Amino acid sequence: MNTTLKMVSDFNTAFNIEQADEEFPRFIDRDLETVEILEIVVEILQKTSHQLLKAIEAKNTNVTLLRSHLMIEELAEVLASIAEGDMVSCLHELADLRYVCDGTAICFGLDNKLERAVSEVHKANLSKLDGAGKPIISAAGRVVKSENFVAVDVNHLFSKEN
Repeated sequence: MNTTLKMVSDFNTAFNIEQADEEFPRFIDRDLETVEILEIVVEILQKTSHQLLKAIEAKNTNVTLLRSHLMIEELAEVLASIAEGDMVSCLHELADLRYVCDGTAICFGLDNKLERAVSEVHKANLSKLDGAGKPIISAAGRVVKSENFVAVDVNHLFSKEN
């Protein structure tokens, strides 16, 4: 397990977030209502992606718009594979999304800072635990910031030493 996956797995464990066993992958909470909501979101993302593509063509390429288009397109494909219940496609599309996000970091010159930024996000996320080391979860299932929360700060990654 790479560093980022390990950090996220540790976060999920600390905050009691359900995780499927990697030996037996499965979708969690994928019911009819969830599928219908995902299909609506996919449609919105596909329309947005198409609009970005038209804007890119009108400008005769634009790296920022292209990277935005690619990330939205890949996210739509991830969500569509979940809606379809296709685990193989989900894995493929998650890998594509990650590849495109990493490519965006490289295009913008952030590749040498990304791993450290993820570590900073991880540190901030773990600071959401309360004083007793327990998670605070909203009624919607979202992690809530505790009084111990320390916001992400990546400004130092742009100093001359980094």
